[in-house]
Amino acid sequence: MQIGSAQDSRATSGGVKNSKAEKLYNKRGYKASISEFLKSNKISDSDKLKIANAYRLNHETKEAEEWYAKVFEDSPDYQIKDPIHLLYYAQVLQSNGKESSSAKYYEEYTSSLKSQSEWDKVARVFSKNVTLTNRFPHTDIKLKNERFINTSKLEFSPAIYDNGIVYVTTQQLNSIDKSGKDPWLNDNFMSLMTARIGSDGLLTNPKAFSNELTFDYHEGPVSFSNNNTRIYFTMNHGEKRKKKSKSRYVRRLQIYSATWDGKKWKEPELLSFNTEENEEAHPAVSPDGKTMFFASNRPGGYGNMDIYVTYLEDDTWTDPVNLGPKVNTAGNEVFPFLHSNGMLFFSSNGHDGLGGLDILHTSVSFNGNWAKAINAGTPFNSNKDDFGLIMDETGDYGYLTSARDGGIGRDDIYSFDLDVSDVLPAKQLTLCVRDKETSTAMSDIGLRFLSFESIFSLESENQNSKSNYQIQPTEDGEAFLLVLDMDEILREPTRFYTNADGLVEVDIEPGMHYKFVAEAEGYQLGQLNISYDDPQLESKDYCIEMSKGSRNLNRSTELASNDVAAPIANESVTISNSTTNSNSEEVPEASNKSGSATSNTYSENTPEDHDIKSSSEKPTMAYGLDPADRGSDPHWNFSVLESEINAKKVGIDELNSEDIKVGNIIVLENIYYDFDEHYIRDDAQIELDKVVRLMKQFPEMIIELGSHTDARGADRYNSQLSTKRAIAAVDYLAYRGVSDNRIVAKGYGETQLRNSCSDGRQCSEEDHEFNRRTEVKVLHFPYQDVDLSYQDVEQNAAPVFDLKNVDTQESNDKVDDRKGVSLDQITEIYRVYVGSYAKVAGALKKQSKLNNKGFESVILEFPSKNLFRVSAGDFSSRDSAKRLVRRMKAAGLKPMIKTVDR
Repeated sequence: MQIGSAQDSRATSGGVKNSKAEKLYNKRGYKASISEFLKSNKISDSDKLKIANAYRLNHETKEAEEWYAKVFEDSPDYQIKDPIHLLYYAQVLQSNGKESSSAKYYEEYTSSLKSQSEWDKVARVFSKNVTLTNRFPHTDIKLKNERFINTSKLEFSPAIYDNGIVYVTTQQLNSIDKSGKDPWLNDNFMSLMTARIGSDGLLTNPKAFSNELTFDYHEGPVSFSNNNTRIYFTMNHGEKRKKKSKSRYVRRLQIYSATWDGKKWKEPELLSFNTEENEEAHPAVSPDGKTMFFASNRPGGYGNMDIYVTYLEDDTWTDPVNLGPKVNTAGNEVFPFLHSNGMLFFSSNGHDGLGGLDILHTSVSFNGNWAKAINAGTPFNSNKDDFGLIMDETGDYGYLTSARDGGIGRDDIYSFDLDVSDVLPAKQLTLCVRDKETSTAMSDIGLRFLSFESIFSLESENQNSKSNYQIQPTEDGEAFLLVLDMDEILREPTRFYTNADGLVEVDIEPGMHYKFVAEAEGYQLGQLNISYDDPQLESKDYCIEMSKGSRNLNRSTELASNDVAAPIANESVTISNSTTNSNSEEVPEASNKSGSATSNTYSENTPEDHDIKSSSEKPTMAYGLDPADRGSDPHWNFSVLESEINAKKVGIDELNSEDIKVGNIIVLENIYYDFDEHYIRDDAQIELDKVVRLMKQFPEMIIELGSHTDARGADRYNSQLSTKRAIAAVDYLAYRGVSDNRIVAKGYGETQLRNSCSDGRQCSEEDHEFNRRTEVKVLHFPYQDVDLSYQDVEQNAAPVFDLKNVDTQESNDKVDDRKGVSLDQITEIYRVYVGSYAKVAGALKKQSKLNNKGFESVILEFPSKNLFRVSAGDFSSRDSAKRLVRRMKAAGLKPMIKTVDR
């Protein structure tokens, strides 16, 4: 594997000038130069460094370590002229599993630089983290060495092609005469080969890919688009330069393209964005052929090789754009691959990793920028070079290249089976809650939490602390609407309770940020922030320390976007300065449409020493952030934005076009539960099926399913029971094909009784049942000009809607056959997936294909992952799921089974 240019290959001065070894080395004949250096009776320290570097550039880390040690260990008094070799030595030590020694030389390197290099920051991170060998995630999959195509030579960078792959190799192609050797490798030039997937799932029958695309020097890696009728590939060629040029001979990498005419590949064309003096390599093209990522060392980057993107517009590739510092580093970022779900994979030796090149992935965040790259962890990465990861469109299987120990050659191709979402698993952490003053563990403490995908930071040199916001632009673009995430948390149901030791286990999902809040009588709110991408996520102790005192507004500065910004008037409060007793803000806290608090939205200038006082005044405003007028104030101030305050309740059988709007509540009068139970009764299914129909008619609508109990039982128990009931309703809708990411489950307990049957009152069972109900609140409804009317239908039938100006399809999904069964009896289900797609159009095409083959399916949306998945069914046993998988495979499909918690 050759990354690209002679990056990291500068020589150390000294040694015999103009020797054959020196000439080979200076002309990038690194491996060929080693034997010439070894002919010398006495090898100087500077030549030892060249030998070490030559081995390093050929990824032979054990030999590189041996020769670096001859200088740094055996000649400690040697005055090194270029400290970069300290970094190289640290890197090969890490690749060879010697983390402690590696950390030492990372530190020596940073000390020698004195913060004068971009590599300094990278090396500092490595020096701190290199010994933390378990700091990255692990995915429970197995890598299989493709033993029928791997040899003692290099095999690397596959691309999926027809029913197999096209890959790069240094094998000698028997069918094609390719004379000469690459002096960098001291081996054959790289060529393209292809192999097909055999009946056992392994690659077999390797052969030359194309006579038309075989030239004198290196070809590959490749990428295909337009149904494999266009190929993009890296190729280099020899070229003599003018006499004035310092280097008389260059073999630079460039990107070419060729098309298939039905019989053969046509003459390759050099792409327009290639540069004269720089390396352009490793193209990765989107399936439609309109977006390309590639690696280049062109000027203006962040290090050696960086990842760039270019777009095909009017048959011309646009000027490449660097992906920025969250992707690119002072090191090398190479071998990109764009999956159909929008995830970009690449390899890097500049990000914190396990050693050598590590595979990472990223995607575009909510603000349109590339998110921070995340290490894929093990087994995708090892302490050697790992790169060239690809996956098929469904994410069911893939390949990667690795130089890890135990392979057949230096670079081998490995295959794996997985769901693309399993690249990063959730992490389970243990949180503790304790008294801040006594450090005593606090048991039976309720925790709420809010999770969000990304943080937008607003920083000022004059600010006392960093303020983190997640911002939602308004339609007119005049201001930013935002809600303090504490408000959101206080509307969330209590999810966890600490055990007798004050501990609770929580799952942290990939790419997510969390704020946990603990509540206890006689204590102020306790808070804790956790981020999945924290490199020390699993090595930290996470404790919420509770301070005694009355609950005041908390001066939190982390905010999360919310679709519902309109509180209504049940009760409001004002903030008063406890010293001056003067009002500093009006109605920053109010009950929302469901009666729960929307608190803590206040100015950054609001004093911390304030009390909450009740007020009879009704709120008429929501608070927002005005970015236009900061003046000399170093803080962001909240300005007042108008909002609707009136909510409306309506029965689902009475819906009209005015009823479906954000904040309104649809009452499901017949969703009742047996006492002390939370399973979905048969009569409740009829009402929930109406919600299923409504959700499928409006596929972008998002709702809250709020469940309520009667007053019998303890408050906390009723809160937990109502949450279980809400989750049971969500599960039922999910089984009927509605994505659970479009439904928020909330349990209100006995806080919103509909009659006078409160604690201590004697009431009939019928009166208590009237309070045990589920309601639907509309959280998001982006449709306009919808004419919706209800038509009379037979009793107990689902409602029929007359829709105009909205393109919808009715679903013929079967009702789940687990009627009347408590969902507690089912701990996990086995779901058969047939594809994952970044756009719903791809999922619809797959669904159509399944229908044509006689298989029913539903499309499940996962907004947090930007995915649409096609599911062919859920099963209570793996054997049942396997029977469907066998039938689908016999029909030429590629299904997979994924275990899903109930």
